[in-house]
Amino acid sequence: MNIGITSRENLLVWLFSFFIFLFVLVQFHVVLFDFAININLADFFVMLVLSTLLLGFFYTKTPVRWKVKNFNIFALLTCLALASGWLTALLSDYSISWATTKAIGWIVILGYLYASAMLVNRLGFFAFFRFFNLLLIFFVGMLLLSDFMLFLEIVKGISSGTVHLSYLTALSGNRNALAFQILAVLSLVLAFQPLYLRNLRLNQNFLLFSAIVLVCSMFLTSSRSGIATMLLLYLAAFFMKMTGWKFLFWSMSGGVIISVLIFYFPDFFYFFNDLLSMGGQNSEGRGKVVMAISSVESDMLRGQLLKDSFAMWLENPFFGAGLGAFYTSSEAVYGFSIVQHNSVLWVLSEMGLFGFLIFSAFFISLVGFVFFSAKRGVRNNAVILLLLSFGAMAMFHEMLYQRIFWLFLGAVIAVGLSGKTCAAGLDDKPGV
Repeated sequence: MNIGITSRENLLVWLFSFFIFLFVLVQFHVVLFDFAININLADFFVMLVLSTLLLGFFYTKTPVRWKVKNFNIFALLTCLALASGWLTALLSDYSISWATTKAIGWIVILGYLYASAMLVNRLGFFAFFRFFNLLLIFFVGMLLLSDFMLFLEIVKGISSGTVHLSYLTALSGNRNALAFQILAVLSLVLAFQPLYLRNLRLNQNFLLFSAIVLVCSMFLTSSRSGIATMLLLYLAAFFMKMTGWKFLFWSMSGGVIISVLIFYFPDFFYFFNDLLSMGGQNSEGRGKVVMAISSVESDMLRGQLLKDSFAMWLENPFFGAGLGAFYTSSEAVYGFSIVQHNSVLWVLSEMGLFGFLIFSAFFISLVGFVFFSAKRGVRNNAVILLLLSFGAMAMFHEMLYQRIFWLFLGAVIAVGLSGKTCAAGLDDKPGV
């Protein structure tokens, strides 16, 4: 544990970070009021870290340091956007309970951003790099187990006709949420691949194996937006020369081959069975894998959600209709409660241009860090891939509350004041 723990405070930072990275993938649904919310086991430790940071700033006036200029101000302004949406909901007839959970949930999300930043500020970027390795090993192990269970589902149903394969959801409970978790982890794997060539605590062969498992699992989720975004990540990593082309080729090829073998296992089984039995088996009633991908009705519903949320924004252009306006009114329109499934339209329809401009400034500051730095390094590449994953998925799903994105983002844009990354060859000099 040679990571520069020289004080009680640093020990607590290390301990809290350990539990955050251990539990960030584990969440469960809790029914609150008349709807369900997601609770993550890491949230408790995140709020402890955030409270510590606030107390530290109150007594020492020392803020979290970022490589992005004025980033603390941009983060604070996002809270103002949520507060404006909450106040609008309060002054309307919409459910204030839904608005309150969204506002409080955003504080928790920013807690993940600041928790990983405090880790880097205190212990250096290499400490985060080691925690990411632990998370990668745990995540890949969990995906392997889930993939194997899915394969057993195929084997079990192969003799009973068609195998209706369920989605791969793993610990997230939702295939699109799992797809984004895979994208976030894969983003850092591709961005950090040059670091692993220096034998930094994780074998290069295991990294390739991990990438293959991530790619294969993405196909098994049957998330079309996730698969398309993953292909965008690989194209960006290739054309921007972030990752070695051999690593990209073998990781994608391996993931595709294994997923094809799983999907078409019944066909391979019956093919070799026919060879052994000299074609004597009846071909009728043979099993095949059918993935329950989104239906045409689901696609049409998503299109209608986009139209209706855009219309809601046009009716309330400046401050939006208030947090929870769309969710609360959706049951009367669609017969059930549903959100917009588009992060941009969610901000526009419920927080208006006011909230949209604030969030735009927040993300534009990140783009400025990526493309206007003196030298583009692995941290810049990580931000590019994370933003690409977030932006692409946010067009089809609500992504602002995905904890793993903010946990990774905070670490790659924070300043490592402890200077513990010199041995890793990483630049930790402040950008401001």
